[in-house]
Amino acid sequence: MWLSSGAVSVWDLARPGGRPGSSLALSGLVGEALAAHGAVFEQVWREDVEPLPPVRAHDLVLSLGSEWSVYWPDHSEAVAREGDHLRAAVEAGVPVLGICFGAQMLAHALG
Repeated sequence: MWLSSGAVSVWDLARPGGRPGSSLALSGLVGEALAAHGAVFEQVWREDVEPLPPVRAHDLVLSLGSEWSVYWPDHSEAVAREGDHLRAAVEAGVPVLGICFGAQMLAHALG
């Protein structure tokens, strides 16, 4: 198996009307492929102020979509927080995959 512990940290923006019950619904085909290889998801909501899980607790950080832009001032705190976390994951050697807004976040965080 290509994931040693199977823990995958999943980022996604909460949808209007509440949070879906399944992280796979949010991670789509990528989530389905990872789950087929035994991945276990820990979902983290980018607008939450709860402490983020330690980056070394996961084999992969998957940063997904949002309706935001990394440059919107209304979301600067959340963008900075996620950027710090993504940068820490990269520095720790934890693979990070950014899709859509997640790719913007990686470019923003890593320069």
